Amino acid sequence: MESIAVEHRSGPRRHFPQEVMAIAGNDHRLCRMHNIGDGGALLEVSWGRLTHDVEVEIILDLPVNNILTPYHLFGKVARVTPVGTAVQFTIINSEAQKALQTYLTERMN
Repeated sequence: MESIAVEHRSGPRRHFPQEVMAIAGNDHRLCRMHNIGDGGALLEVSWGRLTHDVEVEIILDLPVNNILTPYHLFGKVARVTPVGTAVQFTIINSEAQKALQTYLTERMN
């Protein structure tokens, strides 16, 4: 797995119209994702366990050759607002990174 440097948003985020699984510790919740970018995502979840700096795993489906494929993205909660919970990615493996970049690039065109 590749580690991603901690930094502020480096690029735009894109709408992500699907539910994802959020896992913190031994607990998990299905939640809607507002948007996603190469460095993080905004989740629509009112889950008290997801507070600042909590480590979270997000399982989401990204298209690969027109087939939705599950990927695990790891991060930590950067902030919690009334709009949603912002997760900053900390670890993304190379396959997930490639699928995410392809998804983001296709959405820009």
